[in-house]
Amino acid sequence: MPGWGQGANWLKLLVKTAFEKIYTFYFSFLDNLNVLCYISLIVITIREVAADCGVSTATVSNVLNNTPRPVHPRTRERVLEAARRLNYHPNAMARSLQGRRLHTIGVHFGTIEPEVITNPYASLILQGILTTAAQREYNVTLCTARWHGATRSAAAFGDGRADGYIVVAPPLDSDVVSGLSDLGLSVVVISSQTATPGVPFVDVDNRAGLRLATEHLIELGHRKIAHMTGDRQQPSYEDRRLGYLDAMSAAGLPVPPEYLVTSWYMVE
Repeated sequence: MPGWGQGANWLKLLVKTAFEKIYTFYFSFLDNLNVLCYISLIVITIREVAADCGVSTATVSNVLNNTPRPVHPRTRERVLEAARRLNYHPNAMARSLQGRRLHTIGVHFGTIEPEVITNPYASLILQGILTTAAQREYNVTLCTARWHGATRSAAAFGDGRADGYIVVAPPLDSDVVSGLSDLGLSVVVISSQTATPGVPFVDVDNRAGLRLATEHLIELGHRKIAHMTGDRQQPSYEDRRLGYLDAMSAAGLPVPPEYLVTSWYMVE
């Protein structure tokens, strides 16, 4: 029976292999047919629904959007029946351009690594987002592409695919928050105190937290206490370091350089 670490690695390999097989099969299938495939989707628009019912597009819009404008019950039923029969669905991107909500929230982690989903901190944040979104009947889109600076990456977020974005722990050297905000998008930051005007944030008092944790170890009788600082580019780095030093100094305990260990917070 493999240990957890071996089991996790095996699962990653299984998913990677499955994806590669699907990818290979798809393109070998096209090669064997020796054809150039163009995928065209027949999109039914509001105009087709209106033509099928013999009414104006405005009437169809009023019915489908359930506006307060009066529409005869029989006309309303004709429109709804035609929409069902023609399999009409409102275009999400078009609705967003008209200022209507998509009921979709984007989530962007400041650090895009496989472990971002499996480490306890990030997974609990994502769990809270998913739970709240489900309660409010919102969808969640997880952004997996790395941020390469606003000049290169911001444009892809301006296509109306989400009503707003939650940015989790953006690194200090990243312009992801200002880049998204400059597009006019609604942005909320978690685990960082952003200085971008108009962008709210949700964070904890990292300095007080590390001071309390260190004081707890001191009260237990420990004297040689080291601090794993985390990544220097994380917003919590300096506050946590100061909280640790506050407690050690108040207790009159020495802090040699080797007690401050710079490393990632990852579970082996």
